[in-house]
Amino acid sequence: MANRLFNCLVFFIALSSFGQRVEISRGNIKNLTGINQYKVVFEYPKNLEVPNHVSGGEYQNLWVENRTNRYEPTFITTFNNFRLKRRHITVSRNYSKTKYTIVVKISAINPGYERLLWDQAARLEASIKIIENSTPKTILFASESFEIHGFTNGDVFEKITTAYKELGLRTAKFLCRKT
Repeated sequence: MANRLFNCLVFFIALSSFGQRVEISRGNIKNLTGINQYKVVFEYPKNLEVPNHVSGGEYQNLWVENRTNRYEPTFITTFNNFRLKRRHITVSRNYSKTKYTIVVKISAINPGYERLLWDQAARLEASIKIIENSTPKTILFASESFEIHGFTNGDVFEKITTAYKELGLRTAKFLCRKT
């Protein structure tokens, strides 16, 4: 019985990590070698709907307000805190003199939910694009859309925050290790 439980646990861990890989759609990761600073921009589709698990119309206003005050700063802080011995990359909204921009496009959000016996983590669907500022149509690197899962504890806004934190960490790890 314990062996079967262990096998199931390993399977689900492998399955969750498989869903969070970054696949390259355009450009080449080698184009980013040696770049240590990026300006970061977040893009959201105009018709992006966040499933409302909280009653009232105030939820949508809080979601928009929390993007700039809570979620995006969490991504930036987590990204900047990751470093390897030989590599450290930083991002900021305010880097005006850097030559490159990371565009983080959020295409879907599910904030998760809390039920009596079951919690669901927040889920983001995102893609990363890196462009040269002098020629914005020049895409040095672009990823396919991928899923990121946050944690299950906290209210829906905290769950979304943890998903942005995980997105920042995974993006920083990917760029630091591959470039």
